[in-house]
Amino acid sequence: MLKAFGLNVALQQLVRSIGENFAGSLVLHISGDEPPFDLASRLSLFRIMQSLLQHCVRYANTSWVEVTCHASSDKLEITIDHDGGDDIWKDPANGSELALIEARCALLGATMEIMGAGPGGTSRVHLLTHPSPVQLQA
Repeated sequence: MLKAFGLNVALQQLVRSIGENFAGSLVLHISGDEPPFDLASRLSLFRIMQSLLQHCVRYANTSWVEVTCHASSDKLEITIDHDGGDDIWKDPANGSELALIEARCALLGATMEIMGAGPGGTSRVHLLTHPSPVQLQA
């Protein structure tokens, strides 16, 4: 799906699939056209998103997750807001999963920031990545 239709369509399918097994609300907003990522980068981004979303919906105290993707020709910015609190990111049992996500981000040259609980126990994950110069020339 990633190769034929791109990251945006793959993310829509991922949200649909995860949402089928989640009792809460899972919403995806996409604006802009996906930057020119190569297939390996798209796959890495997809796996990062898959891990982050599964991590969010796995916790009993999460009742909603909202994903927003803003894309332009030179960057992709993704935020994941949820009401599961920031404890889901601090649980030592999840250390290896989060380390894997961080490693994928590093290989991609992406930055990921997890922001603690805000009003009403909401938390935010912010992901920012740029296509590499080689990808931009393609």
